[in-house]
Parts: sequence; structure tokens; C-alpha cells
Amino acid sequence: MAARHTSVIASGEEPFTSGELRQWGGIVAGTIADFAGALEVSPEAVLQAVQDAGVTPMVDTGRRGDKSTEDHGPRPDDPERRSLAFTTEDFQAVVEAVR
Repeated sequence: MAARHTSVIASGEEPFTSGELRQWGGIVAGTIADFAGALEVSPEAVLQAVQDAGVTPMVDTGRRGDKSTEDHGPRPDDPERRSLAFTTEDFQAVVEAVR
């Protein structure tokens, strides 16, 4: 059976858009640059806050999933291209870690 592509883009959203965080169904998502802009900190401070909060993003396009058996090349690390998604609760923990 062939693997199916599953999009994590909200209905009506264009791929690779940025500029603001998206929230739907209890999930907050955006690029690292979007999180940095919303929290008024640097992209590095966002990543540090995630680590300090002790949360694991639901999605992190900069990391290969544990179940991945294929090497699809390097993962994005540019803050404009690397995306994260959190539950609303985990996002609040990140916000608290930034403050």
C-alpha cells in the first residue's frame, strides 16, 4: 500500500504563507518567524522557550518523525520556512517561558 500525502494546512490556506499564527481546533501553528513576531522575541528565543517549557511540538518541520523510514533530505532550519504546531495548552506554556 502506498503512503498517502496528508496536508496539515488549514482549509483555504496557501502553503508557505507566513506573517501570523494560525489557530484552529485547539492547535496553534506557524513558522518560527511567526511565533517570534507574535511573542516579540527572536526566533532563537522561541526555540529556547519551547525547550524551557518542556513541551514537544505536535509538528516540527525541522525534525524527522520517529516513524520516518525515508530520507527526504535536509529539514528546514530557516525561521521563515520551519513550522511548529502546539496544542493551545502547550502554546501557553511556551508563552509563559518567554515572559
